[in-house]
Amino acid sequence: MPKPPSEKFSVSPFPHSRYVELTMHEFGHHYCEPGYTVRPFNKRHYLFHYVYSGKGKLIATDDSRQTRVYKLGPGEGFMIWPNQVVTYIADESEPWQYAWIEFDGLLSKELVMKSGLDTSRPIYCAKGPKESRTVAEALLSIIENKNRPHLELMGRFYMFLSILIESSDKNDGALDANQQDVHILQKAIFYIGQNFQNEITVNEISEHCGVHRSYLYRTFKNALDTTPQQFLINYRIKRACDLLVTSALPISEISRLVGYLNPINFARAFKREVGQSPGQWRKASTGLIP
Repeated sequence: MPKPPSEKFSVSPFPHSRYVELTMHEFGHHYCEPGYTVRPFNKRHYLFHYVYSGKGKLIATDDSRQTRVYKLGPGEGFMIWPNQVVTYIADESEPWQYAWIEFDGLLSKELVMKSGLDTSRPIYCAKGPKESRTVAEALLSIIENKNRPHLELMGRFYMFLSILIESSDKNDGALDANQQDVHILQKAIFYIGQNFQNEITVNEISEHCGVHRSYLYRTFKNALDTTPQQFLINYRIKRACDLLVTSALPISEISRLVGYLNPINFARAFKREVGQSPGQWRKASTGLIP
């Protein structure tokens, strides 16, 4: 098993606002003291832990609000879902050492589901020792290269998720029947990413994917728990937020760049999704005058 970094604790934030489909928020590792406890909390994002050595336990609620206790050891891991209440505790005699990665994005739910993990079975176990070692190395390659260019780190992150999915003993091929849906979803998201700045419609997206609008709707609801229209809105607003923070462009220009030719419609959609007007949000986020 590869060894995590020598320091007892590290955490590295990541500039997540640049990415929409999938991104990291932070990553790090922790050599825990005996009995070290992470008190009940809930995160807004997905959070995966991998145990390199030692033991501990996870206490988590599932979708039915049942509280469950899981014991973990070396080579295992656990996934925490957004807004899931959890506690985890290091063993008193053999406290665990783990690495973690926090992430989200429009594709995160679909990819986590492909690993076979969910709130009723959040424990990651590899298909074998070789696969477990590969996951450990992929996660360490992110942590140990934290100062590399962001695009390189994103490439390492995608590789980590791919290895996690393929190595999980819960990924038993049961999702193969849904590969067509996954392909359609990826095709639709790619089309949105290439055309969101234009006045595209859900009908155009479904025609591009070669499926009926109602089929596309079901695919998005099943995989991402949202509709194609809402996904498009979220995508545009996320891009608008990026531009509001990283540029000094007028709001009317940002409106046009994210597919709203009418700035009034853009302002209404932005406030509905974010809770503030674009100008208010820019000032609160950057201190700049709108």
